[in-house]
Order: sequence, then C-alpha cells, then structure tokens
Amino acid sequence: MKNKWTKLAALVIAALWSGPTVQAQAPHPERIYLSGTGIDNTKTWEFFCSGGQNSGKWKKIEVPCNWELQGFGAYTYGRWYTIKGERPSDETGIYRYKFESPATTSGERIKIFFDGVMTDTEVFINGKPAGEMHQGGFYRFSYDITDLLKPGKKNLLEVKIAKESANKSINAAERKADWWLYGGIYRPVWLEVVPAVHMRHFVLNADQHGKLQAAIELEGDAKGYELSVSVRSLKDGKDMYTQANKPTLLIRLRIRTRNSWWKETG
Repeated sequence: MKNKWTKLAALVIAALWSGPTVQAQAPHPERIYLSGTGIDNTKTWEFFCSGGQNSGKWKKIEVPCNWELQGFGAYTYGRWYTIKGERPSDETGIYRYKFESPATTSGERIKIFFDGVMTDTEVFINGKPAGEMHQGGFYRFSYDITDLLKPGKKNLLEVKIAKESANKSINAAERKADWWLYGGIYRPVWLEVVPAVHMRHFVLNADQHGKLQAAIELEGDAKGYELSVSVRSLKDGKDMYTQANKPTLLIRLRIRTRNSWWKETG
C-alpha cells in the first residue's frame, strides 16, 4: 500500500546555503497551550507547595515560571555543598489545571508536552498517571493522553514535582553548580493532536558536500507508508534538486515501533 502522508505530513526541510553551512527549519503541528508561552505571557493554575514560603495551602500560580520567583518555597544556591552541614531546599509542588479535550477525528491521538520542568515530574490526567515519572529539568518530554481524556467534558491535569531529583546523577549534573536552584514548570505546556502514525522526533545532518541525512523516529504502525522529503532555499523558496534532478525524495519506511530508527543515507 502506498500512502501520501497527507495527515502524517511531509517533512519539509527549508534550507539556506551559505558557504559550507546549512540552516534548517521544520514546521510543527499547531499547539494548544494549557500554559502561557513565556514569562510575559502566563496562565493561572492552582498550586500547593510542601515547604518554605506560602506553603501548606492551595494558592494561585502563573505558568510558566519557577515557583520561587512567585513567592513559594525556598531559595538555594547551587554551591550549597561547599558549606559544611548545608542541605539544598527540597520542597515539592503540585499543580492543577482544568481543560477541555480538543476535538479529534478517527484515529487521531492527543499528546501533552512539557518543554521544561524542574525536576522529577509525575503527570496525572483525571487522577490516572499519564506515564512514567520524568527526571531531568532541561529538556522536553511528552505523553499520549488520548485514552485518559473525557471528550466534551472538563479534564483535570495534575503535575506533581519534586524540586530535588531522586536520581543522584541528575542532581550532580544539574543541581550542583554555580547558579540558583529552582523548582516548577518554567517552560510552556501544550497539547497536540497528531495522526495515529506520526513523526515523534527527527535529527538532520547536512554536510558541506551537499549530502543530507535524516534519522526519523515514528509512533504508530508505519508499514506501507512513504516519507516525502524536500529541501527549499530560504532565499527564494525554490526547491533544491537531488543528484537525480528531482525536487522530492521518496523514502519507503520499514519500521513499525516508536523505538525503532531509520536513516536515509542517499
């Protein structure tokens, strides 16, 4: 079976050649923000802090923003370990937010994304865990929450966060340093409606000889699909052609699981 990737979306790589370098941009699905988009554009959630300032009762908090910057918890500087007997602040926080499930068509999935949370994070939808605890404060993570949602009704998002990680190696890498240690949701949170088969992640490698490599991680059963890759110049938007004088490269997919990787080397 040969599919056109209408819902899967063709991976379009916009490239600008400047000497030996390539700059690439790729579009992403529309985001449905549950938080604001930054420190100057936030949304109000409910919040409970276990210790320090304003602890022990539910209050309002702006998201995204570290909770210390809004008067919760306690400040600790990252070189606390140089002082004998000193310990870092280790409060935990619980966030709550109610949202409506976005509309979907048959086969589509709904995913929730967190762009950055400090540090150990557990996510619950309507009281049920969205997946395993995420550890580490400096990178994006996501969950497929389709089967946990109540279509047409308000859904409850709860995020339980431990400021200090239970993983000693994460604390050593991220929280023993020459900066202030913070806790909480400090980057945006959003939903995405995606096809049943979609690109979860991709890595591009373009060298000075005009060779482009792409490693693509998929979710869903991609058997029978083909991936269409095209490259355009940012200068004029025109297609850049392959050695075979074609503007588009069709790639047959041979993988089925989200943890499988495939790389085009042509």
